[in-house]
Amino acid sequence: MNILVVEDDDDVARVILAMLARWKMDAVRAVDVPAARTKLDAGGIDLIISDLYMPGESGVDLLRWLRTQPEHQNLPALLISGQAEREDIVAASQAGVSGFIAKPFQPEELRQRILEVYRKNRSERWTRDAADILRERLLADSTTPVGLVVVFGEGVTDEQRLADPAQR
Repeated sequence: MNILVVEDDDDVARVILAMLARWKMDAVRAVDVPAARTKLDAGGIDLIISDLYMPGESGVDLLRWLRTQPEHQNLPALLISGQAEREDIVAASQAGVSGFIAKPFQPEELRQRILEVYRKNRSERWTRDAADILRERLLADSTTPVGLVVVFGEGVTDEQRLADPAQR
């Protein structure tokens, strides 16, 4: 798992990066939102942990941008803050935040939140991929009506894997 840590405070960033390294999670840091956008556009990021309040653009600004970008719109994002105001929490929720972590936090709390949002996002991604494959197949053969479709199994990225009995 590749995590982007967006944190302007060097000490906080160092602690988070050390925790992630201890858990064998790859991570890179961006000190602000413009640097985060650059790293995201370079690709390879699976999850974002961002401070809510930073000089210049905030974590909510990053979320709003993220959700408008087709290649990043479904990326899970956690916001961390020591003193979030109600209106900021509402704004983050409306912008599509995956979860919050209050500072100070315990290492295990951070680890559990990361795994929780990553797993939820992975499951949603697999469902979207399977639905896309099914939609393409139905467009090719529009004579077959389809009702409710339930997908079980691991991630499916192409029709060949969808046809594999081990994936059902």
